[in-house]
Amino acid sequence: MFANDFGIVEDPATGSATGPLAAFMMAHGLAPSVDGTRFISEQGTKMGRRSILHVLIDGQRGERGIEIGGHVTPVATATLTLTSQSRNAPANT
Repeated sequence: MFANDFGIVEDPATGSATGPLAAFMMAHGLAPSVDGTRFISEQGTKMGRRSILHVLIDGQRGERGIEIGGHVTPVATATLTLTSQSRNAPANT
């Protein structure tokens, strides 16, 4: 994510880009494409927010999917509390 207006110059870990990158790497012979292939993508280290993303190829050439997961450097946490009134509120149609 890039949001210069909010002080976010660059997102240190981009899981939504890691899946397509894995597909590109397999298509061009830069990564194995066999079912069960795993590799790691390290991102954000130079900007002080090291993130390790794990990639799992599900099916030959990712035919059943490419799974992304891992650990990031959190910068914020939040809690959302729903009141009983909001749970029973009618849906807008």
